[in-house]
Amino acid sequence: MSKYNLKKLISGLLVCLLCLTACSGQEGGESGDGSSLSPEITDISKDASQWVDGLDSAGGKYKGKTFKVVSSVEGLFYDDSETPVAKEVMNRNGLIEQILGIGFSCNEKSAADIEKELRKAVSEGKSYADLICAPADVLAELAAEGLLENLYSLPYINFEAGYVNKAELEGQTVGDTMYMMSGLLTMDVGATVGLFYNKGLLESVGFDPYKMAKNGNWTWNDLITAAKAVSNGTFYGVESLLSDEETVAAVYTSCGGRIVNGGTGKTATAAFDDSIGAYAASVVNGLFKNGELAGSYAGAEDAAKAFNSGKLGFVMARLDNVGLFDGAESEWGLVPLPKYSQAQDGFASPVCGSVMAVAVPKGAEDSGFSGFVLNAMLAASTDRLDKALKQTYVNYHFWSNDAALMLELIGDTKALDLGVTYSSIPAVYDVGMGMLKETEITALPADKAAAFTAFADKAFN
Repeated sequence: MSKYNLKKLISGLLVCLLCLTACSGQEGGESGDGSSLSPEITDISKDASQWVDGLDSAGGKYKGKTFKVVSSVEGLFYDDSETPVAKEVMNRNGLIEQILGIGFSCNEKSAADIEKELRKAVSEGKSYADLICAPADVLAELAAEGLLENLYSLPYINFEAGYVNKAELEGQTVGDTMYMMSGLLTMDVGATVGLFYNKGLLESVGFDPYKMAKNGNWTWNDLITAAKAVSNGTFYGVESLLSDEETVAAVYTSCGGRIVNGGTGKTATAAFDDSIGAYAASVVNGLFKNGELAGSYAGAEDAAKAFNSGKLGFVMARLDNVGLFDGAESEWGLVPLPKYSQAQDGFASPVCGSVMAVAVPKGAEDSGFSGFVLNAMLAASTDRLDKALKQTYVNYHFWSNDAALMLELIGDTKALDLGVTYSSIPAVYDVGMGMLKETEITALPADKAAAFTAFADKAFN
């Protein structure tokens, strides 16, 4: 990014986006190897402090204890760097230690090791951790095996509190059951899919995706038309950095399609819409598998190189891929994935099934302690981690405030679907991702619907 653009971006940010106070701190508490985790608090939001200060203290019975986390990404729970996210993580830990007297330890393990070690611990009747954090599609398998606690059953957690984003819970809940949770603690905006585009290239063919998205008129037909206008054998219109399955599922979700309906006070039902599925498949075939519009790139880095050199119009990717475009030679922008049609009620920005989520494992030494601290972490985080991640994207990667405003729009239109996050379960895969892979998209067969219902009745009731 040019110095001019960076200065313009920072000044504009102060006016229109995330006026987030950076927090700094020193270490205190314990890490997994005995080093310190929780910082001395020098600056924390008044709201977060008030929330934590007003929590049930459990009579002080947990004071002096250490909360043990096993995570495939340590930085969500301990990070002594100077990034905005790291400062918020450490200040959250410090706030809980200061007010409630609880320290933290975090051991980083691969997702595969977490699976293997938790299964072994439960089989041997041993405690594994107070909290685990891993990709949702991994946690889904553990939930299906009965190895995760229902978060709604834990004492002390108050999902009705003002510091909880209730809208995010809808896409992760069935009735009064939720085994894992992404969002406030895991910054799921990074796993949300958006569309990056080369501004100069699109302007040269008369398209302004930002203006169209801002007005709510941005559709897949518009993207197809723009990709065709850009493509000429040297320049290509579009590329996806997602897998084939993730790509068609993202298009399906962006068109308003659901795989599984759940939510509080409801049961899980298979909701595959074959008409939307057929349209999503046609979009993928017409855009991302069309050799005239999509280049034959060896991988994400190859595609990013083409985009950065101005030879690729659009790239569909998770937002946490933004660093791949830091070497761009000209300005790029960001918009949500398009709508099915202008009549669709708002954008739907898909969240990938590999989004990081937290869960409480079976056999935790004290599930009450797990619930107590998890609730405190939600109160101490409010939406500050999410804002810190957005601030990082805006300050270090984005070219303009247009992209910053679209980031907010994408964050506000996140679409979580149990059919995506639980897609590693065969009965769930077969009523969604598997259907979208078929050569001919048809209505959901009765046997697949019945298999899903049997799984849902066992898992969520």
